[in-house]
Amino acid sequence: EVGKKAEGMKLFEKVVMATVSQPLNIKRIRNEIIDLLSLELKEESDIGRAQRLSERLRKGTTLLILDDVWEKLNFEALGIPFDESCKTCCVLLTTRNREICNFMQCQSIIELDLLTSDEAWILFRKYANITDISSEALKEGVARKIINECKGLPIA
Repeated sequence: EVGKKAEGMKLFEKVVMATVSQPLNIKRIRNEIIDLLSLELKEESDIGRAQRLSERLRKGTTLLILDDVWEKLNFEALGIPFDESCKTCCVLLTTRNREICNFMQCQSIIELDLLTSDEAWILFRKYANITDISSEALKEGVARKIINECKGLPIA
């Protein structure tokens, strides 16, 4: 949602969202970002690709959303500029672990509360296209199990 709003408001020239997840795979994440930016890189080495990505992220404004971060990321290895002089690339990361934010020296930390049971049901119904005419087995069986498994986390 944040990415869509930023794009809609034209706050950035490019909005890119990459899933980090586990196990951490720097090469996969870097290549996902490169693909989402539609970069055609001749460089095959990890260092060369990271340097070219960093150069691209220093041009124009980019919001880079790194979703589902479980451990500290090495921005240099990824190719994400992380110095005071780079004002063109903003990084937003999502994590369940506040310590990750502290380790990565995040400028701002926004904590989200867990959803109530009713909020979780409304959100799930919306994204799963469950309507009033959907079967009771779906609504009270599988759907409720999924909601309970998420434990109030608004997982997409």
